[in-house]
Amino acid sequence: MWEQEEILVETGNSVFDALIADKINTARQKGISVETNIVVGRKLHIAESDWCLLFGSALDNAIEACDRIKHKTKKITVNVKNVGNILNVMIRNTIAEIPVKEGEFYRSSKLDQCRHGMGLTSIAEVVNRYDGVFRMQVQKDEFVLAFLLCGV
Repeated sequence: MWEQEEILVETGNSVFDALIADKINTARQKGISVETNIVVGRKLHIAESDWCLLFGSALDNAIEACDRIKHKTKKITVNVKNVGNILNVMIRNTIAEIPVKEGEFYRSSKLDQCRHGMGLTSIAEVVNRYDGVFRMQVQKDEFVLAFLLCGV
């Protein structure tokens, strides 16, 4: 049987590298196309737990959303760029249906909503700690999550 090549990411931020590589491999095992453009030229001053919260939650959500798609392309695009002391991130994923917006965020589509749906709130809290900007929107058949972290 053909084995899929394991993806390696090397930015110098070991937790980020391992997390991104793991999520990309998980997505591809589920038949989800993943495109990345990751340019991080130095070790950033971001706590390991914050890397995990930001990218673990965002990519878990993207993988889950793509996994619900039955009859169209499943795709995740990850753009990460460090310029000076700012980290600019945009994660896009295809969606099966437009999510329901509740206030600033979108309602979790998971059955057990009491125990889920905190990922976007957690991401927003981390972004806020780094004096950043957090945005999310739905464009046609895509969910777009974007954030800037400052002073990193």
